[in-house]
Amino acid sequence: MEDRAKNQTRTVLLADKITGPYRIVASGIKPLGMNAGDFDLVTSPDDGKGYMYFDRIHTEVICADLTYDYTSLACYCWLPIHFEEDRPVIEWRAEWSLDEYT
Repeated sequence: MEDRAKNQTRTVLLADKITGPYRIVASGIKPLGMNAGDFDLVTSPDDGKGYMYFDRIHTEVICADLTYDYTSLACYCWLPIHFEEDRPVIEWRAEWSLDEYT
């Protein structure tokens, strides 16, 4: 969702059945405090743990562990991405700072 200030946010809805009815359990979520583009939610078939993969406006790929109730981020792995010619390049970094990208 996008709010009036053009911030991209997430809303978490919950229902007992896939057909609803749904209730909002969290809204206005900005993962890691940043605008985030497209995302995927993934559940591990082994232990049911949830993950959210998303991009930060086509500049980084982020894999975040979700909390047990899937409503917020527990921890994350941040992978800056850039392009060399037509190929995407994802760099692993042991340390980083958002100051490099603000």
